[in-house]
Amino acid sequence: MAARHTGAARDSLDPAAGRMLRAVWFDRGTEHAGRLLLIVHHLAVDGVSWRIIVPDLAQAWQDLAEGGRPDPAPVGTSFAQWARAFTALPADDADHWRELLAADDPLIGPRRLDPALDLRGDAGRLTQRMPADMTRAVLEDLPAAFHAGPDDVLLTALAAALPLWRGDRAGLLVDIESHGRHEDLVPGADLARTVGWFTVAHPVRLDTEAADPRAVLDGTEATGDALRAVKEQLRATPRRGIGHGLVRFCDSGTAPEFGQLPEAQIGFNYLGRVSLAGALAPGWELAAVGGDNAPDVPLSHTVEVNVAAHEGPEGPELVATWTWARALVPDAEAARLAELWAGALSGLAAHGEHPEAGGHTRPTCWSPWSRRRYGSWRRPVTWPSCCRSPRSRRASSSTTSTATARTTCTSPSSAWS
Repeated sequence: MAARHTGAARDSLDPAAGRMLRAVWFDRGTEHAGRLLLIVHHLAVDGVSWRIIVPDLAQAWQDLAEGGRPDPAPVGTSFAQWARAFTALPADDADHWRELLAADDPLIGPRRLDPALDLRGDAGRLTQRMPADMTRAVLEDLPAAFHAGPDDVLLTALAAALPLWRGDRAGLLVDIESHGRHEDLVPGADLARTVGWFTVAHPVRLDTEAADPRAVLDGTEATGDALRAVKEQLRATPRRGIGHGLVRFCDSGTAPEFGQLPEAQIGFNYLGRVSLAGALAPGWELAAVGGDNAPDVPLSHTVEVNVAAHEGPEGPELVATWTWARALVPDAEAARLAELWAGALSGLAAHGEHPEAGGHTRPTCWSPWSRRRYGSWRRPVTWPSCCRSPRSRRASSSTTSTATARTTCTSPSSAWS
């Protein structure tokens, strides 16, 4: 019964008609506590929003049960206020996005993605689960050693895997997502209690530069150079990528031009740690209910990978869900790309076990005679102590990844109590 009513509530959502939320109460009689299903379309909420909604609802429930009146804390900046201020920001980095999109991006498959033909219902799917020791290296050890973030590590693996999969060195053009709650971009903004979907997506062009992609899979010394290169390429994105949406969709002077430029064929999203233990009120749980059950929705990319860290028996485990257009990419080829990416992650984790691995980005410490341009080696260099990170590393019994195929569902979101 619960599944039937959950599906009906999900299917009744209709953003065009303003139906973004449904609540269903399950009365389980006098012997058992009832349950509340709250389902909200992803256009109205992001992952951060649930950390605001659920504690507020739980507190309101308790206030009413005790004869009181709910009194939630005020919201600093509403989503409408943010949207107006955000879309009014200047589109002054159009040259960056124009140059990035104009560069070569070899076609994946026989044609470009077609929203009329390449639908979610026809897509291929594959899920990989990485062991806890590799996950620890990606989420903690490598970011600490290289002054980076987990997404830097994950994207370095993708930047190494794609050339080996595609057979060229054209680099990786990929759309990446961020939470989008960049308060510093709008003076005075306070989004700590604002509910909405703030996600920002923008393209980046990544390359392992002088480091051979195969070296990343092998975990050699060049692996660190690849990670530093990708990290700095990501840091070079102006205004954390918000300008791309402004020039493509919002600014009337640039939108027509950018609407004709090609888009990235690959999408990447790191969702972080999805465990909300302690973040939601007791008795509440968060679930995704059937975003993939919308078969007529067009795919956004030829190949897409969503990565999150889920709690496992020995600690967090990275779970990567790959989706691809089957008319453009055969299943075996998609699986090969996923395995190359997992192999690159394994190589990065293995490299992190070396005592000398890590340090700040090397170009900040290069002298002019040591290179002619970034990434071009001319002679051996003994790195200053500020660029090195000697440390003892925990022993790792295994950095081997495993892959299993299954289907997962992503949106819309729901909360149960």
